[in-house]
Amino acid sequence: MNIIIISPAGSGSKGDEAMMRGLLSLLPNSNIIVLNPQLRSWQEELLDLAPCFQELPYSKERLTTLLLEDYAVAVIGADVIDGSSGLSSSILLLEALEVATSMNSLCSVFFSFRSDPEDEITQRLEKLSQSSFIHFFPRDQDSEFRFKERFSNSQTTFFPDLSFYCPLSSARGISSRLDLVEGHDPSNSSFIALNFSEQSFRASGTIYTQSNRRDYIKSILTPALAAYPQHKIRLFCNDIRGWEDFLSDYHYALIAREILKEIDPTRVAEVLHPATSFTDNIEFLRGADVLITGRMHLSIAAFRAGVIPVAITGKRVAEIKDEKQRGMLDKARGMFYKCIGNRELVLTNPDQLWEVIPFSEAQQKSLHEALKVCTQRNEVDQAKAAERLFTILQSRPQRSYISHIPPKPQTGTIRNLLNSKFLIECNLSMAKHEIRQLINWGLSLDQEILVLKQRCEDLAARLPKKACSAQLQSKNKGCPDNG
Repeated sequence: MNIIIISPAGSGSKGDEAMMRGLLSLLPNSNIIVLNPQLRSWQEELLDLAPCFQELPYSKERLTTLLLEDYAVAVIGADVIDGSSGLSSSILLLEALEVATSMNSLCSVFFSFRSDPEDEITQRLEKLSQSSFIHFFPRDQDSEFRFKERFSNSQTTFFPDLSFYCPLSSARGISSRLDLVEGHDPSNSSFIALNFSEQSFRASGTIYTQSNRRDYIKSILTPALAAYPQHKIRLFCNDIRGWEDFLSDYHYALIAREILKEIDPTRVAEVLHPATSFTDNIEFLRGADVLITGRMHLSIAAFRAGVIPVAITGKRVAEIKDEKQRGMLDKARGMFYKCIGNRELVLTNPDQLWEVIPFSEAQQKSLHEALKVCTQRNEVDQAKAAERLFTILQSRPQRSYISHIPPKPQTGTIRNLLNSKFLIECNLSMAKHEIRQLINWGLSLDQEILVLKQRCEDLAARLPKKACSAQLQSKNKGCPDNG
C-alpha cells in the first residue's frame, strides 16, 4: 500500500511519538511518506523505524503532486483537528484533507473532538463529512458521540488512540535505562510519579510569571507529599519542546526539584532525562503508587504500566487562554472512562487533590480490577479496529480522478537530497531553539543569583556588626595577605 501520513506536528512530544509508532506498526510492508508540518524531524526521533518511511516537509503543493500517484492519506489529527492546538494548525490539516478528498484519495483521520470547536473548523468539517472518501476515527467514545451528533452523515467509527498500538516488544528493562535517571536512589522502591507542564499551568488562567509557575508546582507537590510522606518523587518529562515564555516539561521538573528541596530537604527526587521515549516512560511508571499529570498520553502510559493516574486539566471555559487545555477536560474524561470506567479522577483544580488522592488510595483495589477488565476488553476492540482499518485501506474505492500532469519520478538520489535538505533545516531550527532556551535559562539564573544575593545581604544586615567582624577575623586567621 502507498500511504501518506501527515503528522500532527514535528517531533518532541512523547504522545505524538507513541501515535506515530502506533500507526507505523499498523501499516507493515507499506510504502510510507511522512509529511511533517514542522521542522523537528521524525526520522531523527524514530531512528529504529527510519528505514520504514521517507520524510518530507508538508506543503499543499507537495501533497497534490504525491496524490497524482495512488496514495491513501492518514492524518494523525490528535487534538489538532478540533483546534485544541490552535486554529492555524487545525486549518492546515483540514485543508490537506480538502485537497485529498477533492482528488478522490482515501483519507483516514485519527483524532479527538471537543464540545466547543471554532465555527470555521465546524464549517470545514461539515463539508468534509459529506465525502465518501474520508473516514473519521475518534479516539474515545465521548468524542465519537459528539462528532456523530454534529455530523450525522459522516463515516465515523471509534478507533482506540494510536498510542495503544505503540509496540513494547523492543522495550529495554529498567536496569538498562538507569542512565536516563538523574539522582537515582535504589534504596527506596516506593515512589510517586509527577509531571508538570506549561499547558497545565496555563489552565489555571493566571498571569504567566515564574512566581506563579512555582505556586502551580507547589499546589500539586504539597498535597502529594502529605499523602505519601515516605515516598520518593519521580519527575517525568512528556514533552521536550519549549519556546519563549513556554517552558518544557524538563524545565518544570528541574524547578520542581528545587522547590522540593526547600519544602523537604530529605525527600529524594529523581528526574527523568528528556531523551526518554514513550516506552521508557511506561517502564519508569511501573510500580508507582500514583501518577499526577495534566497530560493525556502520559496518563495512557500509566494505564499501560498498570498504574492509576490522576489528571488535572483545568476547566472547559472560554476564560482559559490555552486552547489545548480548554478541550482537555472533555477528552481526558472520555479516555479515563474507556480505560477504567471512571471520570472522577480527572480534575479541574489542584486543590481537589486533597480529596481525590485519599479516595484513589482507598479505591486502589477496585480501580485496578476495573483497569484489568477494561484492558482485556480494549485489547479485543483494538484488534478489531486494526482489522477494520486494514479492510478499509484494502478495499478503497476506485479513483475517478484522471491526472493531466504526469507525476515526476523521484530517483533515489533526489529522495536522499530532499531528506538531507530537510534534516539540515531541522538542525538549524533546533540550534536556534536551543540558543533561545539557553538565553532564557541564563536569565532565570541571573534572577536566582539576585535573589540569593539579596538574601545574603538581608542576613548580613540582621547580624550584629561585632559578630560579623568576629566571624570575618576568624575566617581570615592563617590566611595569607592578598593585599
